Amino acid sequence: MSTRRINIVEIILVLTKTLKICTPRFFLSALILFAIHMSFAAASGLSVTADRLDTFTNESLNLTVRYNGQARSGEPDFTALENDFEIISSNRQQRDIVQNGVAESFTDWNLTLIPLRAGTLLVPSLTYRGEVSNALEINVAVVTDPENSFSKPAVFAETVVDKKTARVQEQILLTTRLFYSIPLTDFSLTPLKIPDGILEEFQDKQYTKRIDGRDYGVIEKSYAIFAQASGQMNVSGQRFEAYEAPTRRQFGVFNQRGKKIVRITNETTLEILDRPEDFSGDSWLPTKKLELTEIWNGDLTKLKVGEPITRSITVTADG
Repeated sequence: MSTRRINIVEIILVLTKTLKICTPRFFLSALILFAIHMSFAAASGLSVTADRLDTFTNESLNLTVRYNGQARSGEPDFTALENDFEIISSNRQQRDIVQNGVAESFTDWNLTLIPLRAGTLLVPSLTYRGEVSNALEINVAVVTDPENSFSKPAVFAETVVDKKTARVQEQILLTTRLFYSIPLTDFSLTPLKIPDGILEEFQDKQYTKRIDGRDYGVIEKSYAIFAQASGQMNVSGQRFEAYEAPTRRQFGVFNQRGKKIVRITNETTLEILDRPEDFSGDSWLPTKKLELTEIWNGDLTKLKVGEPITRSITVTADG
C-alpha cells in the first residue's frame, strides 16, 4: 500500500475556500486537529528494512519493521523469521511527528537477528492489521581468510586454538577475539562452556591491530582447556554483545543506546587422544617440557651428624 502525506495547511485552505466563510479562531483550531487526525489515518502500511543486505555467518543484522500508525497492542507474527534467523532481541518504539505541516505517526519494531547458515536467506513478508510488508533477501557469506580485511565487516569475532589434536589432560590454549573498527560500548561475553574438561581463564587483553591499513580495536580473552576424556570435544562459540556508541547528534533528552551488535565466534572441534598404549607410569603428566631442579641449603662436603640440611626439589612443566 502506498503512503500518502497530507499537508495540514492545504486542507484548511481547501475547506475555508469551499465553505466561503470567515473562519473563526476556534473553528480554525478544530480544522487543524481534524487535519492531523486525517493525516495519521491516511498514513498506513507496513514495511521492512535492514541495516545491510550482505553479511557474514555468526554476525548480527538489525531489522526494522515499521507500521505507519499507532500499534497500541499486538505485533506482527515474527515466527516465520525463525526458519532462517535467530531472534536475539526485539523492542518497540512509537512516535508522532508534525513537521512542516506534515503529520506522521508510526510504530517501529527493532529486531536483532543472527543468520542460522550461509547462503541467500529470506525475510518473508509480514502481516499486521491487514497490512502486508515487503520481503527481503539477505546474502550471508562465510569468512574464509581471517587476515583479509576486505572479506570482513567493521565488527567480527574469531576463536583460535594452538592445536586441534591433544592427549587426555594435555593443555590446549583457546583464544577468543572481538575486532571492531567503529565505536562500541557496553561489551559483554557469554561464558565458555566445555564438556568433559577443566577450564581455566588466564588472560584478558585489549589492544589495537592494523589489518591492511584498517585499524581495529581488539578485545581478547584466553583460556587453558584440559580434556578429561578421549574422543571429539565440541567447543561451542561465544557470543559478544555490544552497542554502537551514540554520535554527538544523538545526545539529548531522548538519547538512547545505538544499535545492538552481536557476534558469535566459530565453533571448534578438538580431537582428544587417550594415553599412549606403551605408557606404564604411575602418574600421567602430558607436557611439552619438564625440568627437575634441586637446591641444598648447605655444603654437602661438610655434613655433620645431628645437623639438619634442607633439600628443595622444583618441578617445572610447560603446559
